[in-house]
Amino acid sequence: MLKINFIKTDLLTALEPAIGCVSTRNTGSALSGVRITAGDSGCEAAAYDLEKGFRTHFDATIETPGSAVIPAQKLNSIIRLMPEGDITLDIDAKGNCSVTGAGGDSHFELHTLPGEDFPALPDFSGDPGYVVRQSIMREGIAQTLFAAAVNDTRIALNGCYLKAVKDADSLNGTFTVVSSDSNRLCLYESFGSALFDEGSPKEKFAFIVPTKSVAELQKALAADGEDCVRVIPGQKHVMFEIDNKGIFFSRLIDAEYLDYDRFIPKQFETVVTLPTSRFLASLERASLVTEDRTMGQVKSAVKCHFEERVAEISSRSVTGLVRDIFDISMQGSEIDIGFNCRYLLDAVRACGVDTLKLSLISPLMSMIIESAEPQEGKRFLFLVLPVKMRE
Repeated sequence: MLKINFIKTDLLTALEPAIGCVSTRNTGSALSGVRITAGDSGCEAAAYDLEKGFRTHFDATIETPGSAVIPAQKLNSIIRLMPEGDITLDIDAKGNCSVTGAGGDSHFELHTLPGEDFPALPDFSGDPGYVVRQSIMREGIAQTLFAAAVNDTRIALNGCYLKAVKDADSLNGTFTVVSSDSNRLCLYESFGSALFDEGSPKEKFAFIVPTKSVAELQKALAADGEDCVRVIPGQKHVMFEIDNKGIFFSRLIDAEYLDYDRFIPKQFETVVTLPTSRFLASLERASLVTEDRTMGQVKSAVKCHFEERVAEISSRSVTGLVRDIFDISMQGSEIDIGFNCRYLLDAVRACGVDTLKLSLISPLMSMIIESAEPQEGKRFLFLVLPVKMRE
């Protein structure tokens, strides 16, 4: 049994991040529901699909304490369609749930499961961790998530690698996010932004969070402001305690991440500086040809020709041709190199700076994309493998 009264927006705010953590495969089970618990510590909403989960408190008046698992998607839709104002949620001993708006003009009924059917949540009490601003973690995820694999046979690539390393003689450290699908690699570093627990024996935290979990975590993080997220890694799970929102947690990928630093070249033959918006516009035009489906296949190669003061971006397929020319600054030898157009587009769209630096060695070796201007307290780096161009 359970009976609570709450304001519509309070429960919707709690349900929004929880919806992404319910199972879409186990319809009708506790994994596809949200557990509402009312007790001495207030009202709590929790969702958990055994890979990722979210738990948060919301304001409500408790008339009858208890716990029940309610179909998450259906509850979310019902609450959204209810009139603004107070709502009563009442569950009887048989698990029948009624949702009634102020005045009783709007009324829904649905079936629930006992709260005991909900899986046990991971426990992180007493574990050491670190704190970082939500906006920094969100930015790091935004600049790397697109390159993380989902169903790669190399299990370590199916997630983002999160690392925090404490500086010498300080509680602060560098926060790092890395992703790779073997065709490209993304690296984001924020220097001195991770604040380690005082007295913690840990000087480094490093783990792999599954791609789908990282995508849901990003939605829960604030894009700006001073609000923080506390990161507490365990043996099999990691918890992200998000200021003013709740707790997001995820299982970890049990694998060693690739030694990404050794794949990043340190010396180059050609360095190109160009405006991000102009390069992006050229690649978007090229994508009209490279992504054209011809005889069931996608022709996705774009050719980049860099010479003194000029860049030429072009592509040719059975159905058409595109060529775009614009001014650049360059040091070193001219070069022709081909790429998967979508891979370049993803990187350029994620960079968030006005001017880019492209560093190249040869047509057969990776290109590095970075900001042309130093960024205060952080840096990003995109590595993209070339493709062989037809003559």
